[in-house]
Amino acid sequence: MFQFVQGEVLKRRQLLNCQQPKSSPAQCLTDAYNLAKVQAESAGDFETYSDFQIVRVCMELFFGGTATTARSLEWLLLYMAAYPDEQSKVQQELDQLIHRNQDTNKSAEEICLDDRDSLHYTQAVIDECYRRVSLSSNGTFHRATRDAELRGYLIPKDAALMPLAYAVHHSERHWSHPQGFHPGHFLDNDGRYQPSRYLIPFMIGRRACLGEGLARQEIFLIFANLMRRYRVELGSDCCYGDREKLLEGRLSLIRVPEKHTLRFSRRF
Repeated sequence: MFQFVQGEVLKRRQLLNCQQPKSSPAQCLTDAYNLAKVQAESAGDFETYSDFQIVRVCMELFFGGTATTARSLEWLLLYMAAYPDEQSKVQQELDQLIHRNQDTNKSAEEICLDDRDSLHYTQAVIDECYRRVSLSSNGTFHRATRDAELRGYLIPKDAALMPLAYAVHHSERHWSHPQGFHPGHFLDNDGRYQPSRYLIPFMIGRRACLGEGLARQEIFLIFANLMRRYRVELGSDCCYGDREKLLEGRLSLIRVPEKHTLRFSRRF
């Protein structure tokens, strides 16, 4: 993959060279980087910009959210297989939406982003999975730039601060069923979706995940359309009696499920 990206970067540089790069506008990230590299080198700076650096930046843009989004979907499908009653509720809500769309002559082939505000239980299930799994238990490290006091605690200058999302997501102060799978955490008394400020899978503040909006859209669309078309069950190598052990997962850089298989069957 490194060689492929490196080749594409070199292609853009050659194209810019043919177009007199000093006067050509940048059409992409690599163009902007290559133009900055030319300007820096013309001023005698041969260290700030390197080919390795731009290749790594491009790779991180491609892969930065791939693993976490894929793992989130993997967890969602596993939870639906482990909690078939919850899966049925999601599918019932999706079916009702499709029927309403058909009655109003709207397209009923796919669930789209415009449908999200009508799918209260589906959104609650997604958020509850975020909470229960806590894919990334620890947030980005911060450093105290000066001495500070927070709720009676002295935080000295240069102290390393690590937010612990797992503790927030499993606190009895914030959740009525912290150790269970309870989508009702994100529903009001009328059954409407109600987000919680205590759900922070993408962290908070200036160093929150830049891709949160895109990730939430992708996960909603893929999950909702899979649930619309398929029934998912635990494979023959998994036992419902071992559900809690299966859902405990293993913690590495991000939390991953225990080894398992899933069986998909078409609903229609």
